[in-house]
Amino acid sequence: NCDENAVYQDFDVPTKMMDSKITWSSSEPEILLVDTTDESNIKNALSSASYLTLRVYRVSEDKTVTLTATITCDGETDTKEFVLTIKGGEPQIGTMYVLTQDGEKIHEGGSTIIDQFTVYKLPLLCVENGIDYNGKLLKEGTFTTSTKVEYAPNANSAYIVVKSFMPSTAGVYKITSTATLGANSKNMTYYIFAASSTAKVDFVGEESVIVNRYGYVISASVSSATGYMYAFSSEKEQTVTKENMRSFAGFASSSFRAVEVSAQFINSNSASYHIYYALANANGQITSEIKHLAVSVVDITTAADFMTIAGGATLGSEVPERTIYALKNDLNFAGVSYTVGTKPFVGVLNGLGHKVSNVTLNKAGDVGIIYKLSGGTLENIKFANIAINTTGNRAGIIAQMVGGYVYNVAIENINLSGSSERVGAMVGQVFEAVGGSYISNVSVVNDKEHKIEVNSQRIGGLVGLCQTNASPACDFYLEITDCYVNSYISGTQQVGGIVGSFDNQKAVIDYKLKISNCVTFGEVRSSYTTPRVGGIIGYEPSNVGGFEIRNCISMMDIYNGTTGSQVLVSPAQKTASGIVGGFSSTSTSRVLNCLALIEEFNTNYDVVAFSLGDDVYASMFSTRLDTDNTWKLHVRENNKSIVDAPYVTLNFLAI
Repeated sequence: NCDENAVYQDFDVPTKMMDSKITWSSSEPEILLVDTTDESNIKNALSSASYLTLRVYRVSEDKTVTLTATITCDGETDTKEFVLTIKGGEPQIGTMYVLTQDGEKIHEGGSTIIDQFTVYKLPLLCVENGIDYNGKLLKEGTFTTSTKVEYAPNANSAYIVVKSFMPSTAGVYKITSTATLGANSKNMTYYIFAASSTAKVDFVGEESVIVNRYGYVISASVSSATGYMYAFSSEKEQTVTKENMRSFAGFASSSFRAVEVSAQFINSNSASYHIYYALANANGQITSEIKHLAVSVVDITTAADFMTIAGGATLGSEVPERTIYALKNDLNFAGVSYTVGTKPFVGVLNGLGHKVSNVTLNKAGDVGIIYKLSGGTLENIKFANIAINTTGNRAGIIAQMVGGYVYNVAIENINLSGSSERVGAMVGQVFEAVGGSYISNVSVVNDKEHKIEVNSQRIGGLVGLCQTNASPACDFYLEITDCYVNSYISGTQQVGGIVGSFDNQKAVIDYKLKISNCVTFGEVRSSYTTPRVGGIIGYEPSNVGGFEIRNCISMMDIYNGTTGSQVLVSPAQKTASGIVGGFSSTSTSRVLNCLALIEEFNTNYDVVAFSLGDDVYASMFSTRLDTDNTWKLHVRENNKSIVDAPYVTLNFLAI
């Protein structure tokens, strides 16, 4: 939309609609630019229409520009003129960044790394025009710049002012660039690390050590930007020196080229152990002190202890992020008033194949057996006969997930009800987190008496909502692999067999959602006039980042319509399809090698429709799923190439 009498920012015009082609010209290209050579200006819609972004360059005073459209259809040509007023405004200093010779963009507080002795020029300062809504740069000559260079041998040392940047001298250069426009000035500071292979690499501040599904992660700020992190674990305490560290069993190294380092080290989390770690320079010489931490095991045997740790509290003096909580027996919560905690769980909860059953939650707020999983791990556990009813914000076995791992979890017979807006059997809402979130080998199986039936939106068989905080601190990443949902699922709108809604609307970050090798079975229903209901994802509202769905199978019947008069969707609708319900027409999301009971409305998605009324061939599943280990095919006894209902189910993996 554009007000002809007050144009402030770039806007789109059609270049193709139906059988018509439209070309555009501007009477003042320095103020209103029509550029068809820049591919970033061209947009194609699913309807076969195409659009062109026109670039607006505001000057100090209002300017009148004539925009002319030439329309061609069936050999006939006509023109239409639009007289636009481009509103004036004095240029201002907006966002500042620098651009390296390799095209890397560095913002305030950012950094880049080069090798010592590299031929390298200081990056170019770029200053956006503060009155422009689309990030255009101020023209050269409208502002002046100055640069201050400070140097320190490493990030642990104090800076001193130096005359110029010298890449032949290893260390850290703190660059402060100043832009001045009239009486106004603005600074930005960034860092260049000139890395030396012989530098003394050390820890800066306190490092973090966290146990997870795969072992443990060591994260730290380091004084020099190139080197190695060394680590190993041992059941017993050891005498470790710089000379003998590499000789211990399990010794591992992780190279880095950054000043914020995070390294995953593989280790079994079945018993307590000791971790030894250190930093080395690029030549492999250990230059930091060797550090030592212990990982403990705390046995969980009672309902009270389980509720305590699930709510983020401790049972003693253990450090939760370095603690493995081992469930030693089944827990039956019948008759127990379950207490929902208020703190995040950050350790490893290993169910060891045991079952938690008969939990009833009827509360407001964020409601879950685990209030929040924040970088922690939930694994090897079963849940049965769970009932959660809430009018709060989020609900599921886990109410909130902010990074971490959910692995090898079986949920059998869970009732989810109420009017919470973010409900999933496994997780109510997944937020952004450094390192991302991972859900794998999770099954949700309900009989006819148990349902996910919520009088609200953003309802998923596994995850209700994927959405960041209002001011996200990092990119969003969620990976869902080898999960199975067999249930009745119902909500008002944004209802999906795996994920209810993937809300990717914050342009300041990137979004990635990957769903692979998953199967859904049962019914998924919406009672809203615009349903946004799908067998895998219910709704994707925007085009920032995107999802990838690969090798998934939906055997869900899709229903929409007001309560009491819902009908089976066939053929697919714009907001109701076998795999994805509502979607952004400009999204780059992909669907690859999937099956569903109805075709997909978005024909760009690779989905093949099939019927359960005919013989269902085992190869449809075995070519998309690991049916040797992770999944079980229900083959016909007298014909192994045919499968019968429920066709395929997810194995609970041996501990």
